[in-house]
Amino acid sequence: MQHTDSGPEHKTRLSGHEGTPMPFGISVAMMLGMVAIVFLSFYLSRPPSIIPADAPETEFSAARAAVHLATIGAEKNPIGSPANARVRDYLVEQLALLGVEPVIQQTEFFDADTQRAAMLYNVMGRIRGSGDGAAVLFMGHYDSREESYGAADNGSALISMLELVRLLQHHPTMKNDMIFLFPDGEEYGLLGAKAFVAEHPWADDVEVVVNIESRGTTGASLLFETSDGNLDLVSAFSRGASKPMGSSLGYEIYRRMPTDTDFSPFKHAGFGGLNFAFIENGFDYHTAGDRTEHLDLRSVQHHGTHITGLALYLGNHTLEFTSGKNAIFFNTIGFGFAWYAYDRAAPLAILITLMFLVLLATGVIKKFISPLRVLFGFLAFAVYLLAVFVLANSLFLVFARNYPGADMRLLEFNTNELVLGFGGLVSAFSLVFFHLARKGIRFWQVLTLLIVGWVLLVWSGQFSWMLLLYSILVAGALYLVLRKPLPEWNLAAGAMVVWVLLMLGTSFVAPGVSYLFTWPLAFALVGTALYVGLAPKMGHGWWKALVLLAFAVPALAWFPSTAYLFTVAMGLGMIGFAFILVGLMIGLLVPHMALGSGSQTWVFPVLFLVVGLFFVLKGGTRLEYDQRYQKLNNILYATDGVGEETLWVTTDGETDQWTNQFLTESPDTLAWSRFVPPGTQRYLAKPAAGPDLPVPVAELLSDTIHEGQRALKLHIRSERMAHWMVMYIRAGGSQVRMSINGMGPWLIRSPGNSSWHYIPYFAFPEEGIILELRVDPTETVDIHLLDIIHGFPHFIDKEPRPPHKMPHGDRTLAGMRYAF
Repeated sequence: MQHTDSGPEHKTRLSGHEGTPMPFGISVAMMLGMVAIVFLSFYLSRPPSIIPADAPETEFSAARAAVHLATIGAEKNPIGSPANARVRDYLVEQLALLGVEPVIQQTEFFDADTQRAAMLYNVMGRIRGSGDGAAVLFMGHYDSREESYGAADNGSALISMLELVRLLQHHPTMKNDMIFLFPDGEEYGLLGAKAFVAEHPWADDVEVVVNIESRGTTGASLLFETSDGNLDLVSAFSRGASKPMGSSLGYEIYRRMPTDTDFSPFKHAGFGGLNFAFIENGFDYHTAGDRTEHLDLRSVQHHGTHITGLALYLGNHTLEFTSGKNAIFFNTIGFGFAWYAYDRAAPLAILITLMFLVLLATGVIKKFISPLRVLFGFLAFAVYLLAVFVLANSLFLVFARNYPGADMRLLEFNTNELVLGFGGLVSAFSLVFFHLARKGIRFWQVLTLLIVGWVLLVWSGQFSWMLLLYSILVAGALYLVLRKPLPEWNLAAGAMVVWVLLMLGTSFVAPGVSYLFTWPLAFALVGTALYVGLAPKMGHGWWKALVLLAFAVPALAWFPSTAYLFTVAMGLGMIGFAFILVGLMIGLLVPHMALGSGSQTWVFPVLFLVVGLFFVLKGGTRLEYDQRYQKLNNILYATDGVGEETLWVTTDGETDQWTNQFLTESPDTLAWSRFVPPGTQRYLAKPAAGPDLPVPVAELLSDTIHEGQRALKLHIRSERMAHWMVMYIRAGGSQVRMSINGMGPWLIRSPGNSSWHYIPYFAFPEEGIILELRVDPTETVDIHLLDIIHGFPHFIDKEPRPPHKMPHGDRTLAGMRYAF
């Protein structure tokens, strides 16, 4: 916080690097120290090491748990498939071997919210405690997506729960019961969990729910969602788990997203609980890449530390969590964990705002900052954040557009390299930007920045005349603000204004996010106060660097890792927003960058530029699919019973060398409405030489008028034991009430503006179902049935997929339409 009119003596005495540059050795130490803190935070946040299979019986061993993957992760096991039944039988067998009586909740269930039906088989077991029956529920679904082997999603949860059951048998009896629920049908609507909540008597005993998930095949197990009023639960997690990891930032983001897990039905029903997942290598999620050899057992070990700690802690503690308050919670560094109530966010924010205002007033009084220049620093920092977004977002789109079909999947394989490379480029840009701001920016430098921005926008396909005008106005404002030197303490204060606004906004609107701005800013203010107060006594030595570095630890430890996890969770398409977080961090490091520049201002920008270019080019060019990183494609074998034609169809946008054997190099275009009545898409197709598939049947059992409505009773069945059946129902403009096997009736809705009602039934019974419909007596009822089996028919003889490709939605379909 330095004023240009204060004279050279004061400048040198305060900053130690303007007028008299900091020794280059200290500059190097400063930069290396900042980089080291960032990498140390990543290193300390890794999942724990695998405990070997010969560990004591009372410990959780991921190596011991992994034995179950030989069965659980061997096949794709979507609901209704034979493999799904084999996994279910294995869970029943293992529970019995572990001394826990297995229970199967078999139920035909209809979810009125999603209008989905299924025959479900939830597997569960219960370890009784010595108390009154209050229970902790551990949960992980056992079905996979049709294209996935489910080793991580959700085999990692199954093997963790089985290992927990085993080790609990070697601990003394606890007070509270432990229920282990393996729901069916999660992947197609959370159906098993909903059925348990709605129908099973054990649900009445549950006080706490612990759900285990994954959205990738590696990474730390994170607490990413909780129930409302979670303060006591978060406290229990912190006390029980040896390596707790998670943040209320994840909770704030996730509860605003249209995404659900099996925890959602419990949360909506008012149960308290915690939800865990690991999310790295997300390109394996819901693909055939989710297989045993790709699952990182360290992630399973981390799951295990969480659920073991919670089981042993909650097993002997009261399960009455009555505070009603939500918790702000986060990792300090590594597995260090802190939490406090939401209602402390606003007072902390106000206190820190007062600290900032006092420091600002002190700088004005001592004449080493100027209010006008703080305003200029604020505007410059806002332009800087915009430039960081344009740089990261546009550069990513440049790479994405230069692969066939803008194939982002190839880039997702190299997320780590790309994030590291973008970090290097943003760091180089930041050093140059703030150096020019401190020295006074020249017109040609602004023009260069403007031209580079235009090139990136054009190259990435984002350019527009509106953006051209906007960028000129922004560049002009930047030049007016920074054409004269702006000392780094004024720049730093301007950036802190942005931080104060973000801290206050999040503290009142989204308190779970507020810690991310509260504590780095508080530390930065204390560090700045110490630096400014002790600068005259510290000379040009190492103490200045040490003070600044020590109080930058929260920003350096949290923001790069948060930006990385945000990119992993949301996808590379959000990398521009992720690097706004990095830019915010750099706003607190303006004095550090000035101190670290030393006398060789070009060294570090060039170094970061070289490192950034290396990793960006390594992660973003010359990418090819291989046996580990495979390309997705699909083929459908579909019989249209109405048109009496069987076709090969792909939902991919183009054919490739492998799908050409089905579709040839000049396929036809198929109107998908032939199979899905409301469908408007068109797909590539070609007549198939193979036999027609047996089509589903709708047999009319009765057609009567009852209470002024037409009542139809139909026997719907699949002639080929389909894994699931989709029923499209239309009755002109009439409302439709439906019953299945005597359940109901339910008023069914049509999606969007379509006149067709969509009802899927998963794990469709071999004997079929009795469908009853009530409609206006003047209306004709149209029913379009589509039965689905995962994979190809057994009689198909084609060249197998090459090793660098994986199936993504191969199916056999048979459709037929009836009018009554």
